[in-house]
Amino acid sequence: MNRRQFLKTTGLAAGAAFLTQPLGFGAEPIKFGITGGGKISFGQGMLRGAQLAVGELNAKGGVLGRQLAIEFADLETESDPTLAKSAMQSLIIDKKVDAVAGVFRSEMLPGFVPDIPRLRKPVLITGSTTGGTDNVNKDYDNFKYLFRSVIIGTNALVADAISFCAGLVLPLAKGGAFGTSTNKLVLLGEDLVSSRGFRGLIEPALKGVGFDVVTNLSIAVGTTDFGPIINQLQNSGASVAYTFLSDPNLSVLFPAAAAVAKLKMAAFGINAPLQLDAAAIATRGGATGTVITDFAGEVAVTNKTKGFFDAYRKQFNERPVYTSLTTYDTVYVIAEAMTRAGSTNADDVVAALEKTNYVGSGGLIKYYTRQQENDKVPLAVAHNTVYSTSPTQVPGANYDGIAPIHTQLFVDGNNVKRETVWPKEIATGQYQLPPAFKGS
Repeated sequence: MNRRQFLKTTGLAAGAAFLTQPLGFGAEPIKFGITGGGKISFGQGMLRGAQLAVGELNAKGGVLGRQLAIEFADLETESDPTLAKSAMQSLIIDKKVDAVAGVFRSEMLPGFVPDIPRLRKPVLITGSTTGGTDNVNKDYDNFKYLFRSVIIGTNALVADAISFCAGLVLPLAKGGAFGTSTNKLVLLGEDLVSSRGFRGLIEPALKGVGFDVVTNLSIAVGTTDFGPIINQLQNSGASVAYTFLSDPNLSVLFPAAAAVAKLKMAAFGINAPLQLDAAAIATRGGATGTVITDFAGEVAVTNKTKGFFDAYRKQFNERPVYTSLTTYDTVYVIAEAMTRAGSTNADDVVAALEKTNYVGSGGLIKYYTRQQENDKVPLAVAHNTVYSTSPTQVPGANYDGIAPIHTQLFVDGNNVKRETVWPKEIATGQYQLPPAFKGS
């Protein structure tokens, strides 16, 4: 496959990138490479978040007196690591980008991470929670260019889920809110690297806070018949399901099938596609009552959150997914690092990124250091985003990192309502029972 097929140059072909304003004095633009699948919502979200940020920065005069431009690597499926290898090489070697942001599927990381010592450009992961940055502390000189940005790593994601489950879900279950007093829970997700890794880590942690995890179910990507899965869940004795779903089909089909079967099981956890109104609507009401983990919640996380949502809707006429927000903030982080470094030189930018302390629309953005990892600071992985222990980061609060929120969905025809139910300090509504439990 020709490497040109992976790339769409700024301003060309089917909305590929943001067309920059004219450059003064013939200066070359600073180029940001964005890696995402143009045919999936999270890849599109990465591109659109970057477009929004680049447009805003260019309107303010750019960075270091130069305008910004985007080179987009369209991976389409985002599941073939060989595509990631070719795309990253094309962006850095052929297109000569100054930094890269993106990557949604964890399966893509083995395709390009081994090449980082040769490519030697800052690469900031804004979608995948698993892998890549685990190399930084082991071999710093070769892998210092890797960061996980505005998206927390799997260990931190598990820690946040446990805090949420212990604080909200377990009291509901043991208090009889779901029809009977029980601590039984099922884990389920697609049979993919990120989902298996998350569920493998969270199972013992859930048991540690008092849950009885009765099954940990992997669902093959491509599954369409949910009858056997629904039967297994019905016979489990559990009233709670905790999910890790990112596949666009399984994420819709599971809640839809559960609703048709009137499955009395409250669903919580990661269901990334349900961040899209269109995906929630496609469940035909089945998503009603589901509580999802979200890095792009429309709630006052910082004083920039609402402005991001308003600007994104105005430009793209849709609700942003989490990769839109993480990539948007990351473009600003890179630009701010370049400004502090006074340079686009990769090593200078990396050194500046390591000192990032930037309030974005998703929270305070800073990265764990090698020293923190070596000192066994809880959840610290060098160059991962620092996980926030503060429930709110509005002005005057304790800005200390990034954390997701937990949002309950209500679907009525083509209308989708979302209420933040956790953390309780910034909740916009209280948890409500799913329809299958009502009247029982």
